[in-house]
Amino acid sequence: FASLDFFDVVSCQFAIHYSFETIERAREFVRNASSKLRPGGYFFGTTVDMKVLVQRISASENGRRCGNSQYDVVFDEFGAEGPKNGSRYVFSLVDAVTDVPEYLVDPDVLTELCAEEGLELVRMQNFYSIYNEEIVGSRFGRNANIPNSASKFDPDTWETLGLYMAFVYRKKGEPETMRHAK
Repeated sequence: FASLDFFDVVSCQFAIHYSFETIERAREFVRNASSKLRPGGYFFGTTVDMKVLVQRISASENGRRCGNSQYDVVFDEFGAEGPKNGSRYVFSLVDAVTDVPEYLVDPDVLTELCAEEGLELVRMQNFYSIYNEEIVGSRFGRNANIPNSASKFDPDTWETLGLYMAFVYRKKGEPETMRHAK
């Protein structure tokens, strides 16, 4: 039963950014996720899209705060280079979290850490792109009660949706086949 200690999928939804307070913690997090994956297994998750958040902060009035009726982000002080991997901010999301410290996840740094642990990037995309590719015009958009265009969302909901990204990494190696005892 030792194989039960390993998995085909490791999922981390809206949480990996907490480990990015330091590169050492982020590295340990990725190491732990990878160590429980079988060869050919997948590590996937969601987090704030650093590129989008930095864009929004740069365009904000004071360069440290952005948001709308659904979310609020306030950055601590950062150097002249602006927010970077591990930069701390306080995040609030209506009906979910209030004033929670979080840390930026640079997608390139995440990919480097994953590569150190034998994980290859399969896909990394902002929720806008995923929505447009996977929902609009798909059977989900046609057969479910899902808006089939961005214009059907409340503007603040659409803006909040674009704050996030999803990632998928695959552990190197060939998947093992299941062999049943005779």
